[in-house]
Amino acid sequence: MATQVNKTFVFPVPTDWMGSEQSDISVGVATYIGPKNLVLWMELDENNDKTNNILATEDPSRSDYPDTLAANIYTVALDADKYPATAAALYGGIAGPNFIEVVVGPSSDPNPWIRDPAHFSEVYDLESFGWDHTLNSGAGGWKTPKFSQERNPTNAPGVEKDEQIWGWDWVRSIRNSMLGSSDSRIPEDAPEEFKKAWKDYRTKLRNLPSDWVGVGTATHLIVWPRDPDVVAQDAINKANHALPKDDPNYHDGVLPGEDPNS
Repeated sequence: MATQVNKTFVFPVPTDWMGSEQSDISVGVATYIGPKNLVLWMELDENNDKTNNILATEDPSRSDYPDTLAANIYTVALDADKYPATAAALYGGIAGPNFIEVVVGPSSDPNPWIRDPAHFSEVYDLESFGWDHTLNSGAGGWKTPKFSQERNPTNAPGVEKDEQIWGWDWVRSIRNSMLGSSDSRIPEDAPEEFKKAWKDYRTKLRNLPSDWVGVGTATHLIVWPRDPDVVAQDAINKANHALPKDDPNYHDGVLPGEDPNS
């Protein structure tokens, strides 16, 4: 039976959300609950040389753990009691972030709900954790993790998932793109109700910089207007309990402004 650990640890946090400077006055706190002894399956290249590529992080005590590993794998032992942050990043074992409502923006718009910015998985780029076989004169060692960098955390429309956000210039660029793509969406012979929905949407886009100026440089808090077609599809999806997580207007299946706990 695996030895389990329940390890609370503290970790550095940046001075600002998605910042690079470490705070001198604040830290984060998380608890890892899981196996004490873990094994990293690391990849060997075609020349049988070690790489830093992690293929899997496994609990060797599980009943189906293989007796023999593939020839292109070397292993590294990870003591989760000694390195709980690394274990949490590579294996899991910590509770997910809570959602926080931020009161900001026009009173007529829903408030944004964001993941707790002080949560371990928000503070760190989890892919920066790992083993570097070149450290310590080739003996290997654990990598120094990096803070997360500002990259489209809310999957705003028209932006690739890993594309950087560039403040208000970025916001205006996306806004202009959305306006341009809706230019031809209002046929002259369309019903007035249809026209009004699209005109209201375009008005909200035009007013977005002034309506959301209160967020300052935290442009990730902006709740982007949803075009009438998306609103209609949202209603269908919600009625059918089918929440498309890849929709840019959802936060893990939660609409901006909607209490994820309700």
